[in-house]
Amino acid sequence: QKARGDVADNERMGEIRVAEAEREKCVSVANAHKVREIGTRDAMREQAVRVAELDKAQKVGEQTAAFERDADVKAAERDMRIRLAQADARAVEGENLSRADIAASQAALQVKKAEAYELGETRKVRAEGAVLEAEHIARAKAALAEADRIEAERRAELEAPAKAERARVEVYAAAEANKRRIEAEGEAAAIYARLEAEARGQYEILAKKGDGLQRIIDACGGSEQAFKLLMLEHFDNLVDASARAISNIKFDKIVVWEGNGQNGTTQTANWLHNMARTLPPMMQVMKDIGGVEIPETLANFAVGEKKPSQDGRDAPQPVEA
Repeated sequence: QKARGDVADNERMGEIRVAEAEREKCVSVANAHKVREIGTRDAMREQAVRVAELDKAQKVGEQTAAFERDADVKAAERDMRIRLAQADARAVEGENLSRADIAASQAALQVKKAEAYELGETRKVRAEGAVLEAEHIARAKAALAEADRIEAERRAELEAPAKAERARVEVYAAAEANKRRIEAEGEAAAIYARLEAEARGQYEILAKKGDGLQRIIDACGGSEQAFKLLMLEHFDNLVDASARAISNIKFDKIVVWEGNGQNGTTQTANWLHNMARTLPPMMQVMKDIGGVEIPETLANFAVGEKKPSQDGRDAPQPVEA
């Protein structure tokens, strides 16, 4: 059995080697065919490219030659046309120059003719104008002389009455002015005399009144006593005015709205009481600060010591009225 196994192994190994040899042969043959095909295809491609390049170069050369030929032909035709046009232009230019010279000559001739005509006409018009100017100047001088003569005659006719009238008016005006001045001076003197008399009368009245007041003051012994005397003199008038003022009050129209105050007094009574307590300090302040002193005929301060109030302050003293 071992021998059989070895034989089988050897046969298998032989078959494997045969298969590998055949495979390698096939691969080598395939590679050779591939290389041959690639070489063949490369050769064919290079051949086609080269042939195409040669065809292109041939066609380009043919086209270039044709273009150059046509360009040379066109250039020759252009040069010919340019030379012909230049020749025509020079011919036309020469003709135009000739015509311009002819026109300039004719224009110069016309200008000369016009200048000659203008010069002749101008001199003719100037001569005629000079003649007319001389005639107008002579006529103007004659007219001015005639106007001066007429003006002198008219002036002489008008100035004599006007001068006489002016002299008459000046005399009348001077007389009227003197009259008005004299009347104004008289009126002013009269007004001054009247005002001076009135002023003197007022001065005398005031002087006499002052002398009378001074005598009253001297007789009474002082200005305060004189004031009291004058107040007594007019006391009846003051009483009469007060009575009329009170009589004009309509007491039936007066309505007082108030309630009962404290300690059985009304609010009106309290207000009058407080106002009466305020008057003495107010009059004292007016006297000390303002220098205003109430005449003793109206009110005077009672002489006495100050009574301390319940809160420790000095209570105001009563005033005699």
